[in-house]
Amino acid sequence: MNSAPSDPLGQARGAAFQQALQQLDWSDGRNVRIDIRWSGNDVDFDRQFAAELIALSPEVKPAYMRTLGGGVANASIGRSHTLCHNWSDGFWSGMPMLHRLIVIAVTLLSIFGGQAAAQEVIGAVSRIQGKASGMHDGATEALDLKSSVFLNEVVSTGEAARLEVTFTDRTQVTLGEKAELRLDTFVFNPAAGSGTIKFRAVGAFRFLSGQASKLARSDVSVTTPAAAVGIRGTDFWAAPIDNQALGVFLIEGAVSVSNAVGEQILSEPGQGTNIATPGAAPGPVTFWPRDKVDRAIAAVIQ
Repeated sequence: MNSAPSDPLGQARGAAFQQALQQLDWSDGRNVRIDIRWSGNDVDFDRQFAAELIALSPEVKPAYMRTLGGGVANASIGRSHTLCHNWSDGFWSGMPMLHRLIVIAVTLLSIFGGQAAAQEVIGAVSRIQGKASGMHDGATEALDLKSSVFLNEVVSTGEAARLEVTFTDRTQVTLGEKAELRLDTFVFNPAAGSGTIKFRAVGAFRFLSGQASKLARSDVSVTTPAAAVGIRGTDFWAAPIDNQALGVFLIEGAVSVSNAVGEQILSEPGQGTNIATPGAAPGPVTFWPRDKVDRAIAAVIQ
């Protein structure tokens, strides 16, 4: 798995996979053996664990194995049986009982050339109120609690809606009504000490930093139509407010607010800056009054 053993999203995936096997009358320890390795999203571990599992000489081989990211990678593993043409086709009927099946649950994305990058799961819906949707690979689907979100997906909210997404590094983004978030770049590699998050947002949102922004080499930012917000281990809010093109309010940590004509640094909780119109520089840093803060937070949390 491309996550840590303590990651609830990874645990949920593993549990769902084993439940699906049980529905097909395959249960671990009875007629199937399941070996799982947890790579923590580290490419070197992915390769190491794949080699370890293949060395166990499984008596089954998928003709096509769907990576954990959702794409399809060509693979031939093992030596004596073909289990299925495609992971989603299910298990063929009429197969002889297998004495030993090893399900290889490592991320094959790095091994097979990144064929499934567009399908990479990077988080899940952790709170939802009202209607929200995700557009991915040209298709739009309604989002529900615990729905996965993918790299390059565009998630959006409807009228009076709220949506919270928790990413695999524990970053949380909460959207207010009629907002949009584009998940352009997400790389979390704690073993290498590097993390990169590049999102684009329209409308009201709150961003709470996770582990990626705390790594030695981190590059985390959210770009809005009026400015980019650089993130340094932070909890902040941003949206148009009080007839301004953008307001940014710091709850904790520090952020930079910049565009082509200026930059401001928010470094103390309670500070904020406004951009009057698109193309204008960020205005002076001030401490926002309580009523403005309350209105801002109410735009993303109810």
